[in-house]
Amino acid sequence: MQHSISDKINSHKYPGLYLRYPVLLRLHHFIESATTLRVWYMKKTLRKILNTLPKKFSLYDAGCGAGVYILPLLSRYPESFFLGVDKIAGNVEVCSEYSRINKLNNARFVQAAIEDFAPTDSMDLIICVTVLQYVENDTKALANFKKNLKYGGKLLLYIPVYYDRVIPFYEKIVTKYFIKNDYDTRQGIKRHYSPEEMFSKLSDSGFTITSSSFVYGIPGKLAYELFSLGLYLFKKLPSLISFILLILFVIAVYPIVFASMMVDYLYKHKKGNGLLIVAEKN
Repeated sequence: MQHSISDKINSHKYPGLYLRYPVLLRLHHFIESATTLRVWYMKKTLRKILNTLPKKFSLYDAGCGAGVYILPLLSRYPESFFLGVDKIAGNVEVCSEYSRINKLNNARFVQAAIEDFAPTDSMDLIICVTVLQYVENDTKALANFKKNLKYGGKLLLYIPVYYDRVIPFYEKIVTKYFIKNDYDTRQGIKRHYSPEEMFSKLSDSGFTITSSSFVYGIPGKLAYELFSLGLYLFKKLPSLISFILLILFVIAVYPIVFASMMVDYLYKHKKGNGLLIVAEKN
């Protein structure tokens, strides 16, 4: 039987209390930000782009998840319009309820596949974070992004690349003991990208790349693998043991994870397991 914690995490099933108490969703975002290095890089790049946009702008989060990027912006930019789209009902529900309870009327959340959905109006900025590798037709999704952007509009894209590992036998451990708890396996990952492949796809779709950078160098890879192994154990073991393990992880392992993330964040990388791209509609 699928472990209940694993099922809820991998299927984006949020506790009902999330819908009644927005502070719990903010805590969820805080934990995600504290443990996920790509959130640091994405938010840094997103801030830079937002500073170049007009006072009233439109932003489309393609594959918005639980709203870690889009929801904090709603109150910060009340004159702007935000659109979040996700194929998973639980993500759309929790984001919609958060905005309703907090009386944030400048956002709309829609359950749809990003390769098929078309906003009513053209957008100034589209962000898409760790989503394209799960999409059935990524070429169609990129073409749709171009169609949905204003001329000169920007696409902020993050994809995993290379999948190099630091911890010996990491992949063998995951495959042998945790494959049923693996997020990519549960979600049905469709492809692994190389940087060259993504650059080519963007060019063919009518985008000009204005900047690109690698993230998750060696320190970031170590942080990711340590955290992932802890998360696999948390999802696999019975609930009580999982929470005891979580406490031990925070005390013993998280300081190493955080320090590794910080080192990675402070230095540029010639190669890494993540690729952050800013592209502009031709």
